[in-house]
Amino acid sequence: MENVKKCHSRASSKEGRFFIFWISYVVLIRSSLAQLEKFFEALGRRVAGNPKKTALFAVLCVVLSGIGLIRLNREVRSAKLFVPSESEAEIALKEGKQFFKNSLNTRLEEIVFLPKNGSNVLCIDCLKEAVKVIQMAKNISGYRDLCKKGPEFLRKVPMLFNRVEMCSMLNPIEFLTGRENEDITFKKFKRALSTTSDLMSNGRAAIFNFKSGLAGFRFKGKKGRPIATAMRVEIYLQQGKNESHMNQVMKWEREFLKTIQDAADRSKHITVTYSAERSLDDAINDSSSKDMSLISMTFAIMITFSCLMLTKFINPVRGHAWLAFSGVLSTGMGIFAGIGISVLLGVPFISLVGVVPFLVVSIGIDDMFIIVDEFDRQSKSNIPINRVSFALSKVGATITMTTVTDIIAFIASATSAFPAVRYFCFYAALCIGLEFLLQITFFVAMLSFDSRRIFANRSDCCPTVHVPDRTCCKLPNQFSWSQKLLHIYGKTLLSRLGKLLVCIFTIGLFVFGLYGCLNVNNEFNRKTLTPKGSHYSHYLNAFESNFPQTVPVSIQITRRVNYSDAKVRQQISELPEIAYNTGYYLSQNFTWTFYFNDLVSQFNFDADGEFFQKVVNFFSSSSSI
Repeated sequence: MENVKKCHSRASSKEGRFFIFWISYVVLIRSSLAQLEKFFEALGRRVAGNPKKTALFAVLCVVLSGIGLIRLNREVRSAKLFVPSESEAEIALKEGKQFFKNSLNTRLEEIVFLPKNGSNVLCIDCLKEAVKVIQMAKNISGYRDLCKKGPEFLRKVPMLFNRVEMCSMLNPIEFLTGRENEDITFKKFKRALSTTSDLMSNGRAAIFNFKSGLAGFRFKGKKGRPIATAMRVEIYLQQGKNESHMNQVMKWEREFLKTIQDAADRSKHITVTYSAERSLDDAINDSSSKDMSLISMTFAIMITFSCLMLTKFINPVRGHAWLAFSGVLSTGMGIFAGIGISVLLGVPFISLVGVVPFLVVSIGIDDMFIIVDEFDRQSKSNIPINRVSFALSKVGATITMTTVTDIIAFIASATSAFPAVRYFCFYAALCIGLEFLLQITFFVAMLSFDSRRIFANRSDCCPTVHVPDRTCCKLPNQFSWSQKLLHIYGKTLLSRLGKLLVCIFTIGLFVFGLYGCLNVNNEFNRKTLTPKGSHYSHYLNAFESNFPQTVPVSIQITRRVNYSDAKVRQQISELPEIAYNTGYYLSQNFTWTFYFNDLVSQFNFDADGEFFQKVVNFFSSSSSI
């Protein structure tokens, strides 16, 4: 019995502590809500008592916030937006650029040729047009100064297909001039494939460039006609060293896009698709700029919807036509102020910010309807100040909680590793917060003016015109068709059939959502960021249809090592096994030490110690690499 009493007393003490905790929690929440109600009642009374000063002060603050737009810095570079900052790859890339300036500071411009008639892009007419287009790109002003120069060892190589060309590029038909007949063209193709001693401007033999630049390349027929379904040309430019140099590069790329577009329009035998390093950024920018018309349309629709919903045609005294316009205006002011302050704080403006107005408008309109609905529930006999303050005290805590939860959600998301997500969340959180402040100041001031109009029995559309109040002092919700429809909807929902349908719909929605989560595609697809019909969209279709989609793998050694040690070189040669053993790598050998060791073995050189530099010099100048 004593043990039972002890257990009972312990259970009672636990239940007692939990009960005390729960009561304390409830008291804390209720006292907090009571304090919020007092705060919003006092705020409503202060604003309603001084509506002109409040509205002017709010407008002045918004105008001052908009000054920050002068410093608008639009970030459109996809590498700065969609690459996780401080990731291992990003850190390695920054470190590697200090040592591998030539290979990691390169901008890529591409041209893809497709045959219009037939399936061979290497026909004589196609080749002549392709050579002409490539030459037009090289003749663009500033190309020789901005291009990436060929490897240093090419200056010592005795056999080059084009010794005049000093800029590096992947051009499978670099050995053609465009004036050859069919027989000479075939002979040049066969000679290019038969030797690895003649090199192209990128330091590689023709056979390697054919693999990268010609899709489906082969010889056909007795004469051995070269055939390919598509041809790719890569032009390499230097990355901007400073702002002035970067402006020159961007200007050249604009001229490149225009020149190739003109050439594509005049081509009769080939379809020319093209891309510059800036094309993806331009595509994202073009996609976002089209949202401006949608944003304008959204505000127009919201103004129309709000006015129609808050206008009462039967009794114009109880309507809120101009107040609805003020509510949408208040939301727009919050968006304008939020963007201005964000820019002033140095947050880059990105295309995703174009989504913020749609988001904030929906939240602002919801807050407006909540405030107006509670205002309409108050008796008209109340003086305007009391009516406004009482309505705000009842709904102030509600809209505060929803606003705070939205802001916390975006602040939490602002910790994302992706810069684009961080910037977007910062803009969204600030715009939502300022929209809330304007709702409880500027909009409440407008509500005070509207309350005085209703008290004086004036029309909502023409506030200077006096009209009779058909509902006298009764609450307008008693005459609302929406209330009647919601009453019917509630009765239907609580019926047995309604409950069954809700359960079935909920389960089905959960299963469908679960299936979608399990099959989500997080692939970075450039097509989704590109407007249909743009030059970049055509390029992606042509490139992805004819050339393998590969991802380059870089293994960097940035610490000082002793390359003259044969064991060190062997270990470096074995590094590709890391990528090759994954099963996704296409080529096993891609380190210079592999070819260097092969040269040492072939000629039986002693490359260790003091002889290493001599062998390296021979390796760099050799035409057999």
